[in-house]
Amino acid sequence: MPGVRRQLAAVALVTLTAGCSGLPFLGSERIADGITVLAKADGWSPSLETADERFGAYFAVLEIAYDEDAARAAWEATVPADLAERSGRPREAGRYGSLDDVDLDAQVLVVFSGGQSGACPGWLSDVSGDDGAVVLEEGRHMPGNGCTDDYNAYRVVMAVDRDKVPPVDELPTEDVLVDGKALRGLVTSYPAR
Repeated sequence: MPGVRRQLAAVALVTLTAGCSGLPFLGSERIADGITVLAKADGWSPSLETADERFGAYFAVLEIAYDEDAARAAWEATVPADLAERSGRPREAGRYGSLDDVDLDAQVLVVFSGGQSGACPGWLSDVSGDDGAVVLEEGRHMPGNGCTDDYNAYRVVMAVDRDKVPPVDELPTEDVLVDGKALRGLVTSYPAR
């Protein structure tokens, strides 16, 4: 399953990064209001690695923990204890915050699983709705010497304002746009089933 996902995502990643080689800085490193990066780690969410093979066909998966129990379970399962403490943009694996930073009355904990070029680290920078679809935007650091076309699975754990994500009774949804493209994505409650 990881090999299939890697192949499918590599094709999409090549499509996204083709043409950026040798150009000046093109990536958007912004992170939208209402989103706080808490951690970044290598590999997809463990809940996706142990689930059935249907997740292997997705370019990206966003899992939403709507309540405290789900948020704790997501944090414990997806944030390795040995991650280095970091600050700034999540270019590297590390802890950028903690579960204590999440106001569960106003926010949800989300786990975004996707892929990045080895030369152009990425992260989820925004979540929004658009005519019934969920729109996921990735931030990316794109240095002047361009991106490589390799695929490196990663996950980012974030606190996101509740009004930026669909209500739990409208999930799961496969009507997902990633960076404005109809790449195959899934938005579901945590853990993905």
